[in-house]
Parts: sequence; structure tokens; C-alpha cells
Amino acid sequence: MDNTRVFAACMIASLVLIVLLAGALFVRGEKVNSAPGIIDSGKTEEEFCKTIQYNGDKINLVFFADKEKAELYSSELLNFGPFDEYENEFNIFYVDSYKVECGLYKDIATFCYSRDLVKKAALCGADYIIVIDDKPANIRSSAYHKVASINAKHFVPTIIAHEVGGHLFMSFAEEYVYNPAFLPLGQKNCLRENYFYGENDGHLGCSRGDYFRYEPEGVMRTLAKEAVFGKYNEDLIVERLDETTNRVTGRVVEEVQELQNCANENYYLIEFYQDESGIEEVSRSVQYGCIGIEANGFGYSVYSVLDEEGNVIYDGNFNSDFVYTDAPAEEGEPLGEVFEYEGNFVLQIPLNPEAEILEITNSQGTTKINIANAGARACAV
Repeated sequence: MDNTRVFAACMIASLVLIVLLAGALFVRGEKVNSAPGIIDSGKTEEEFCKTIQYNGDKINLVFFADKEKAELYSSELLNFGPFDEYENEFNIFYVDSYKVECGLYKDIATFCYSRDLVKKAALCGADYIIVIDDKPANIRSSAYHKVASINAKHFVPTIIAHEVGGHLFMSFAEEYVYNPAFLPLGQKNCLRENYFYGENDGHLGCSRGDYFRYEPEGVMRTLAKEAVFGKYNEDLIVERLDETTNRVTGRVVEEVQELQNCANENYYLIEFYQDESGIEEVSRSVQYGCIGIEANGFGYSVYSVLDEEGNVIYDGNFNSDFVYTDAPAEEGEPLGEVFEYEGNFVLQIPLNPEAEILEITNSQGTTKINIANAGARACAV
């Protein structure tokens, strides 16, 4: 009798949950697909993710390219100062069995970011995703959120350093001047006052004409092969690499590690739509895959997962506000420009039965979303 009552209560609770989740949210007249459900990955991890280098619980760079291109671009990044001193803090994977459908952003830049791409890369535990795309030489490369879309026609060592090291990993602003200029919230490489290590030691022009950069012709200003980040930006990168290294070594990990089988792991994927009016939830689902140590990349928008008492369970940061577009410049022309992003983006959140609220704070303010059913499972029969 007791088992019958438990079963009946479980079934009723499940039906109520399904009805509430299926009808709760509608965005721009479209039904929100919010009921959690495991989505089959379609491939085993061994078939999908291939390894170039693995150093344990480190930052995962996932290239969507053949092995030759993945090795070429990853070596250029990790040979570029100061990343060359932290080569062992990165894992390098590549995927050559999945064709990424890249579009054109404003008809000027290759743009590969999508929900499907993030889902696929999660099978490799991606922190940052690099897609090598083949476009005409006049089409720019781009960086958005945790994805760098690199036009293979632009191969110079500096393009990977600029897009991945500068924009994705550091959220650096452009150091060339363009109009209208957008300075990312919290960016650190363009200063309002001409004071870096001492008075008047910078150079005028850093995204905006009235801001200052430190390096006269650094890699965030020019894609010339001899360009470097310069001392000031290198110090900022080293500071962040040290923070990341300390955060990783502070985690409880085994001394000798094996590759995690991400095809057997799950996480919560929440999709949003963003425009000038704010952000709205579009969908949510439980997916196969791993969340890396910097699951949603790096930026100055902040998210926190809270329990019912308001305690932070998990937090991180990301960039959903800007799309950076760049290409080797012709004489007298700027590298590219930055655009305020309007469209869909996703966040990857660990499953936790105590999670109640997802709080997002960006340049538009703070948004709170109830995720109390994250990780919900069907009753066992």
C-alpha cells in the first residue's frame, strides 16, 4: 500500500512538473522548450574528441579543424608570449568529424557561434572553442562569448593571439581606433588617463581616440607578424593565468588523471535572447557533456547560481555583449570594429539539486531566473 501511494504521488508530481514547465514560458510568441531532458550526443567521446596535448584538470581549448590546422594554430598561440610560459596549463583537443556551419556576421565576418556548436564542444569539456573556417580573404575573423571564428585566409601568428588570447581569454578592448567605439565593461588595457607604470608612458588611441594604450604597435592594434602584447598587457595576462592556475590547483584532483568521459556527464544548458531591452530566456535542457573550469569563457558579465537561502553555489563570468571583428589591415585602414550583440546565447550550468535562482548581471542590469527544477529526474518505476 505504501509503495502504491509513493508511486501515485511521484506520477502526479511528475505530471504537474511537465505541465508547468511546458507552458510556463513564451518568448516573442514562440513556445519555450524548457522541460529538462537528456539529449543524445550521437557519437561517443572517443569518436568525437581527439587529443593533441593533455595536462590534467586545465583550461580546455577545442579546435574544430583537421589535425594539421589544430596543431598549427594551437602551437602559434602557445608559443606567443606570455602564453609560452604556461603551455602546460592548457589541454588541446580537436574535432574533425563535425562540420560547423558558420554564417556571416553583418556580411563582413565569419561567425560560428551557436547553441549546437557549444553543445558539441561540451563533449570535449570546452572552455574555449576555436573554429577554423575557410572564407574569402576580405571576410574578417571574429570573437564572441567563448568562440573564436578564424578565417583560414588570415593565417599569421598574431590572429590567434589577438582573437583567443586577447578577446576570449582577457576581454581586451581593441587598441586601434574605430567609430562608434565600444569599450567592454571592465576592460583593463585601454586607460582613460595616460598612466600605466608612470606618468605619460602610454600612447593615445585605444578603441576611442581619447583613451590610451601602452604598446605603440601591439597585437591588439595590428596583426603584423612582429607584433607582441607588450609589457602592460602581458602583465595582465600573467596575472589572470596565475589566478586560473591557483584556482585549478586548489581543486581536489588526483595526482595522475585520466581523460574525463564527457559523454557520460550532464550539465544544464540555458539559452537566452539578448537585445537592447535586456535578456529573456528561450529554452533550457539537460545535455550530455562536461563543464570546464571556465565553462562560459571570460568577460565582465557575471552569473551566480543561488540556493533557496541566497547562498552562491556556483558562479562565473562571460561576454555576451560584444562581437569583435578583425582582419589584416590594408595601408591606413583599421583592423576592424566591434558591435553590440543582439541574438541568442547560451550558458552552461552544473546540475545541482539545491539550485534555485540563476542571477545574471551585465551592462543592462540584473536578471533573475528560477531554475529550481534544474536536474530534475523522472521517478524510478
